[in-house]
Amino acid sequence: MIHFEDKTLELFVLGAPDSDIDRRGIEAHLEVCASCRKRKEEIASYYAEVRSELRDAESNAEPVEMLPARRHESTLQAYFERFESMERGARRPVSIRMWDSVRMHPYRYAGVGLLAGIVLLAVLVVLPSRISNTGNLSYYKIDKVNGFIKLYNNQNVEEWGISAPIESVADPGGIDRYIKIADLRGDGRTEVVYLGPAYYQGSMLPWGIKIFGPSGALQHELPFQRTQSFRWRDYSGNYEPRGLDLFPSGKNKALDIFCTMTSFRSPSVLARISNSGEVIGEYWHFGNL
Repeated sequence: MIHFEDKTLELFVLGAPDSDIDRRGIEAHLEVCASCRKRKEEIASYYAEVRSELRDAESNAEPVEMLPARRHESTLQAYFERFESMERGARRPVSIRMWDSVRMHPYRYAGVGLLAGIVLLAVLVVLPSRISNTGNLSYYKIDKVNGFIKLYNNQNVEEWGISAPIESVADPGGIDRYIKIADLRGDGRTEVVYLGPAYYQGSMLPWGIKIFGPSGALQHELPFQRTQSFRWRDYSGNYEPRGLDLFPSGKNKALDIFCTMTSFRSPSVLARISNSGEVIGEYWHFGNL
């Protein structure tokens, strides 16, 4: 036998009109179903108690704090207003009925609200942090066989790579002195500073400073090809970098690039370069640095 839900029996007890429930069908069912009849009597008894408590509270001019059924005053008031409107046969606006439902079931809606808050927190905090981490470079690996520097994010996913001559990536002195991964601009996105030669878009880029963006696009290149004069002698050619490091620029969290370069044995230069590829200062030394 199919039994009626408490909500249907509650509407029946409160006198809901035939347009909302099948009153005749419920009455016929109650005549043959002892279980639903007992539940209907319990609901009717509860509402009789509610009505009595509310009227006593109004007559005594004292606030109703909590009934044995642990219904708060605002909850009881919501029930009272609902069955009063049903007794009058009036249909209340949807917005008011929704607010009544919240007052009648505060703990249920509080639980739903808490769950929604947790989901919202995950969307606003956890998910963006994961998205922002994805794509930010964290470390690299050297493929000495194919001449490739593979860049990985902190999710251990390969993002892109730098194609370079095999002899440069297989440098016995270590390629670590030629490459740095860091947030140069202090904007939360990492760039790659690389000093060695590289193949880029079909062209060969010589030794010099190259700044690649997070997606692998070449942002700045400074080959340091120039001529210097000392004691009536000219020194020219491409100055090969020998070392690289990064230091705070003093502006927010931005970093400046410091590197040493030399043209064979002499001269050598220590250069300070901004994260936008501009030379801030140079120290030339006729000898090795």
